[in-house]
Amino acid sequence: MGNPAIPGVERRAKPRYPIDLVARHRTLHKRAAQMGAGHTVNLSSHGMLVAAPNALHVGEHVRVSVDWPKQLDGHVALQLVVEGRVVRCDPAVFAIAFHHYEFRTERKPNAGVQIFAPQDLIDVG
Repeated sequence: MGNPAIPGVERRAKPRYPIDLVARHRTLHKRAAQMGAGHTVNLSSHGMLVAAPNALHVGEHVRVSVDWPKQLDGHVALQLVVEGRVVRCDPAVFAIAFHHYEFRTERKPNAGVQIFAPQDLIDVG
């Protein structure tokens, strides 16, 4: 790890890789679960950054389903499903640290959930 007092030095233990994939998230509250959709910004073996309009808070537990670009046996769609804790957020992005992750065969996305592209989240005005 780098020194937090030195600007521009990477402090993460694992490298993050830029990747733009469709992602849907849901808080894991038993009451009043929040859902949304957007795109991944980057991914590592321990966490990810997601660009999506949200009202999440640091410390919340979430599940994120990512449409994986490779298919199982060349024809079965896959999802990367992760559960973790929000460690950073603002109105346009949130970062989560993974507690658990697995690959699953893909279900069809929920109807009515609007998916935003990263460029839709940037205020150009």
